[in-house]
Amino acid sequence: MVLADRLGLDYQRWLAYICRPELETLGAYIEGTPAGYFELELQDEDKRELASYFGLLPQFIGLGIGGLLLTKLSRAHGRLVAAECGCTQCHT
Repeated sequence: MVLADRLGLDYQRWLAYICRPELETLGAYIEGTPAGYFELELQDEDKRELASYFGLLPQFIGLGIGGLLLTKLSRAHGRLVAAECGCTQCHT
């Protein structure tokens, strides 16, 4: 489910979406304030395919946080798939 599809979800459907075991979402905080997030979703267990999303709140763009968040996303992605396929690819 792409981000635009999630915008119309009511609370119960959104909660059902984020509580699935194949989804991992992590937030980025600056001094206790939410700054961004990344999300990994296992889409095909046999092929170990992942969908990845990440983003920053507008007031945190341009502060160098995006690169750090993308690095964390890349490492989490690699941790999840490297044992199975021995490779990680990032498409931007």
